[in-house]
Amino acid sequence: SRIAPLDEIVADGCTGVLAAVGDAEAFARAAEPLLAEPDLRMKMGRAARRRVIERFEQSIMCKAYERLFLECAAR
Repeated sequence: SRIAPLDEIVADGCTGVLAAVGDAEAFARAAEPLLAEPDLRMKMGRAARRRVIERFEQSIMCKAYERLFLECAAR
């Protein structure tokens, strides 16, 4: 569903698919190509893994939290 933080993590059409909250038909339409095309699932899965490693790997997240805490402490 297109909700925070999923809409920040999933790049719609690239690393997954998103649909409006509560719209079962939109969800089904979004999921249909993934069910029908194994290569598309693999491509999106690889892209999603790269995105997670690049943006959310542990050391990156620790540095981001450190910056946030230092920024808050400076106020």
